[in-house]
Amino acid sequence: METPDSQPPLLDAPPPRLPDFPFPDSSDDLPDAIPTAPRRVVPRERARRPPVEERRARRSAPTALLVALPHAATALLAVAALVVGAGFGLPTPAGAALVVAVGQSVGLALARLAGQDLVARVWTVDLLVTLALVPLASLQVYLTQEPYLDFGQDPSVRTPLLAATGATVAVLLVIAGWSAFVSRADPEHASLLFLPAALAATAVLGTRVVEGQDDALRALIEAMALAAMVTTVAWILPQGLRPIAGPAGVGVQLVALWLFGRGPTFAATSDDAVRRYGAVIVVAVVVLVVTAPLLALWARRVGLVMATNANGRRI
Repeated sequence: METPDSQPPLLDAPPPRLPDFPFPDSSDDLPDAIPTAPRRVVPRERARRPPVEERRARRSAPTALLVALPHAATALLAVAALVVGAGFGLPTPAGAALVVAVGQSVGLALARLAGQDLVARVWTVDLLVTLALVPLASLQVYLTQEPYLDFGQDPSVRTPLLAATGATVAVLLVIAGWSAFVSRADPEHASLLFLPAALAATAVLGTRVVEGQDDALRALIEAMALAAMVTTVAWILPQGLRPIAGPAGVGVQLVALWLFGRGPTFAATSDDAVRRYGAVIVVAVVVLVVTAPLLALWARRVGLVMATNANGRRI
């Protein structure tokens, strides 16, 4: 049996020998004197680059002048059609509108080829205004030029006037709805996209008398020139202020027309029907240009709900 005295004395064992390192004389020599573990280099976090689609969108983002170009070009085309009509005689506003529409179609095709979607949408609205809205509004004004007829009693006079007014409002609704739908990703652009239609409708009403191409073309020139100026100013402003640019432009136009005695009011008939028909178009213009951004927001919300339901997820 072993006794405690027979076990080796653990406390008397010599301590383990440490390697001989030359201790430095100063702290400056410490990194060279004592070997250390390799230093882990943590790379800096690189700035997140936007996705490819976002970078492409930024590179192709149209400038203020580029967005206003279709309006300015349409005004110049209308001036050219006015000169051509004076020289060769285009009998109707629709005939002069075809001359303007040819140049607008070329601009639309070039914008599509260049990948400028917003500019192409502006060209599309201007084309609809030239081919549909201005001729219908001119017809409506032409039917209201005789203030001594009883529009309320004579169906042969009232029915065409009512049809022309309804068709004008319907075209305004179509352009406003399309502008809101295509602007659902950027609702602040909806009122600016609808602006030329609003300005053209009120400008034609302010002509009072539409007897041929000259009056309709002058109204188109005024509307497109003002639309180009408002669009340029709105594109320079902060993005949050763009929704009010459209209503502000229509307000400036109405005030200017009334100051120059060209407000969209007409001589009263026996039942004041002419004044009411013109007021319907003005009210439609004001309501649509104000609510266009709201319609775009609603369209975006509906699109999100439909996409969510298609993927089987809840919002």
